[in-house]
Amino acid sequence: MSKIINNKKMKVLDLFCGCGGFSEGFKREGFDIIAGIDIWDKAIETYKLNNNHLSLFKDLRNYSPEQFYKDYNIKNLKKRKMIFFVQCY
Repeated sequence: MSKIINNKKMKVLDLFCGCGGFSEGFKREGFDIIAGIDIWDKAIETYKLNNNHLSLFKDLRNYSPEQFYKDYNIKNLKKRKMIFFVQCY
């Protein structure tokens, strides 16, 4: 998978990010993580400590992509990667 498109790093949005394991792996491989989103408060607190990009405590059942773009002035992510992992509590 190409990580560079037109001399820019491929951007990734990490849904259900937990403490950030997937984000860390993608970051190490050269991707640009734009945000991590999770509903688990303790996990997102840890995520924020370990990352310098946007870290959001949000319930994705009630938070649309359009609202995300508007709230954080982020352009449409249609040509970007989104990663997610269903958590096991």
